[in-house]
Amino acid sequence: MKPLVDAPSPLSVAVLVSESDVRLRSLLSGDPNGRYELVGAVASHPDCDAVDTLRGDGVPVAVEDIEAFYAARDLPLSEREVRPAYDERVSAALDRFDPDVVVCSGYRFVLTDPVLEQYAPRIISAHHADLTVRENGEPKYPGLHATRDAILDGQSVTRETTHLVTPAVDRGPPLVCSRPFPIHGDLVASARESGDENVLDAYVYAHREWMLRAGGGPTLETAVELIADGRVQLGDDCVYIDGEPGPLRRGEQPRKRPARLGVS
Repeated sequence: MKPLVDAPSPLSVAVLVSESDVRLRSLLSGDPNGRYELVGAVASHPDCDAVDTLRGDGVPVAVEDIEAFYAARDLPLSEREVRPAYDERVSAALDRFDPDVVVCSGYRFVLTDPVLEQYAPRIISAHHADLTVRENGEPKYPGLHATRDAILDGQSVTRETTHLVTPAVDRGPPLVCSRPFPIHGDLVASARESGDENVLDAYVYAHREWMLRAGGGPTLETAVELIADGRVQLGDDCVYIDGEPGPLRRGEQPRKRPARLGVS
């Protein structure tokens, strides 16, 4: 198997952003070993906080205003039929940066064929649940409310997952999982028993923010570093890391790090 990306060092990374994302800070802090560099970003909103953050760190940002795109057509953002036309602009903007890998960091929109056909499987994204927890072969906690769903379902821990992006949302092969973040089960049970939705909502928010801040950035950065080192290979339905089925789980016994992989 060949590495997922076989590119000269440093690996060039472009990001897609829609809003501020605490995970992005880890990538902006840079790799002291020079294995990757942020070469550019494409933002869906001109006024999102991430634009100023990126430009402040010297990362060039192209803005493809999705709200203006839809407003010009008098359509709501939920209209999916014209999304490929918007994504043609996104793909062209990414092309100008010539990235080896595209990272979705706080990007709120489902990618369509113009981006996927150009860059998949070299697109990674982060999800605020453990995508290896399965039910009938499918991730049990996909979607926007994944952390809440896992907590209310009685899970004892949550994890952040970085995965490859595919047309099936949140169903791409998991690449790296964060360390586990224990759930305060007694608090959740008490809030549910009393019917106090405000307490429950506050806890879900706080737990998710804890996981994103302490686990999301390092997990995303680990995924980029693994790709940069040539340690990630793509199988039929999963990724391999150092020749073993993924994902890599942070906080567990580290794997032996080999020399950069070539064709085996």
